[in-house]
Amino acid sequence: MLKDTPEGPIKIVRITDGAFVGSMATFTVNGNIRSATNIAMGNVSLGVLDTQRLFTDFSNLTQGFRRFLLSLDRRLREVTDRIVEVQAGRVSLDDWVKGRKPAIRQGKPEKRLFMITEGNATVVRYTENGYVPLARLGKGDFFGSVPFFDLGHEPHSASVFASPDLKISQLDPEAITAEYEELQPTFKKLIEHMATCISVTTKVACDTMTPDETGGAADSPSQDSN
Repeated sequence: MLKDTPEGPIKIVRITDGAFVGSMATFTVNGNIRSATNIAMGNVSLGVLDTQRLFTDFSNLTQGFRRFLLSLDRRLREVTDRIVEVQAGRVSLDDWVKGRKPAIRQGKPEKRLFMITEGNATVVRYTENGYVPLARLGKGDFFGSVPFFDLGHEPHSASVFASPDLKISQLDPEAITAEYEELQPTFKKLIEHMATCISVTTKVACDTMTPDETGGAADSPSQDSN
């Protein structure tokens, strides 16, 4: 998977058997514009999914769960964009944490799940090289602990920094889990694949970052005074 940039294409990740090519936004009324280019490495066989069936499945979901999935899709795009910004040297830590307070600290116990109703937030991982910006979140996006998969983000592997005007509503993890478990197998695998892509792409972004790009080694989340 490549991302086209003014400096030329940048390699993001390589996917193989069982992977999906596409976006959750495909099932919305507005459709989807491809945000990355997929290049076949040798002979590749593709299976065409029953998009009408998947569209019906998506339409039958509760509004809250549809918003959750579209937020998941946006987060994947965000992490992909970070790789491009890192390689282009366009990352500034101040833009991500200055004037913000931590809503979730990396590694701290947190079982709640939230939806942003006003304001915005940033997701930032602390590494041995300092902080690595991962995703910007806005109205309609979620943050917190997802009970049925690990994105490699908050709360275990990243912090969430909130804007002063952030307002949130708390989601019901049990209700979301119950709806997730009732999904058709193909749709569930599609979501699991998207979560895996977020985790893998996050690792690529972190491996690409250097101390100079994050502004040097930073304090750990537990020491952060913001």
